[in-house]
Amino acid sequence: MFRKVNLIALLLMIVLLLTSCSLPSWPGSQPDQSQTSQASQPTVTSPEDQDTQEPDPATPTAQSEIVQMVERTVLDESDDPRYEIQIAWPNLQGPEGMVGGFNQEIDGIVQSLQEQFLNDVRDRQAESEMEAQPPASTLTITYEVTYFDQKFVSVYLLMDQYIAISAHPFSFSKTFNYDLQQGEFAPLDNLFMPDVDPVGVVVVAIEPELEGKGFGYQAGTAADVMSTRENWNIFPEGLRVNFDVYEVAPYPAGPQYFIIPWEDIVGRLDLEGPAGNFVD
Repeated sequence: MFRKVNLIALLLMIVLLLTSCSLPSWPGSQPDQSQTSQASQPTVTSPEDQDTQEPDPATPTAQSEIVQMVERTVLDESDDPRYEIQIAWPNLQGPEGMVGGFNQEIDGIVQSLQEQFLNDVRDRQAESEMEAQPPASTLTITYEVTYFDQKFVSVYLLMDQYIAISAHPFSFSKTFNYDLQQGEFAPLDNLFMPDVDPVGVVVVAIEPELEGKGFGYQAGTAADVMSTRENWNIFPEGLRVNFDVYEVAPYPAGPQYFIIPWEDIVGRLDLEGPAGNFVD
C-alpha cells in the first residue's frame, strides 16, 4: 500500500513539473517601455527632404517693384574730323510709371549734347585743318549719384568738352532730382514750406562763403543765377547747390559747390514733401 502511495506521489510530481514548463513567463512578456516610447516619436524631416513649391510666375512680388539703376555708355572717335566721345549716364529700371519720365529726360539731354558737339566740330573743321597738327575735339560726360533710394533719386551730370583750336575746355552741368513716388521731377520749391523763398534761404547760407573766397564775388549774383536755372542735388547730409564756371566765379576758380546741412534749414523744410525722405 505504501508503495502505491509513493508511486502516485511520484506521478503527480512529474505531471506538475511538465505543466509548469508549458506555462507563459509573465514578467518576461511585459513590453519594453523605453523602446515603445522611442518608436512613437514623430519623424523629423529635414528641409532638403521636403517638397518645395515653386512660386507662380504670374504672381507679382515685391521684388518686381524695386527700382534699380543701370549705366549706359557711348564711346566714339573719328579721324576726319578728329574727335573723341566718352559718355556715361544712368537709367532706371522698374515700373514704367515710376521711371519713364526720368529716362526720357536724361536720354534726351545726352543725345542733344552729343549732337550739338558734333555740329560744333563740323563747323570748326575748316579752321582746325589750317593748323599744322590740329588737336582732337573731345566730349566727356560723367555723372554722380548723390542720393538714391526707392523714393527719390538725385543725379549730377557733368559735361566737359573741347572744340579744336578753342582757347580752353568748357564744362557744363545739369542735375536731375526725381520723385519716384510721384513719377516726376521735383523743383526746389517742393523741399520747402509754401511760404518760404528757397532761393533766399540758399543765398543767405552760401553768400558769406562766396564773399570769403577772394575772387571778387558780387553780392546777389548767386540769386540771379538760381532764378535762371536750378542746379542742386540731394545728399544724405544736406542740400548741395552747384554753380558752373563763370556763373559766380571767374574761370580759373572752377565750378563752385556748397552743401547746406539739413539741420541748418530743417525749420523751413516741408517734411510732408520730398524733404521728409532726408530729415529724421
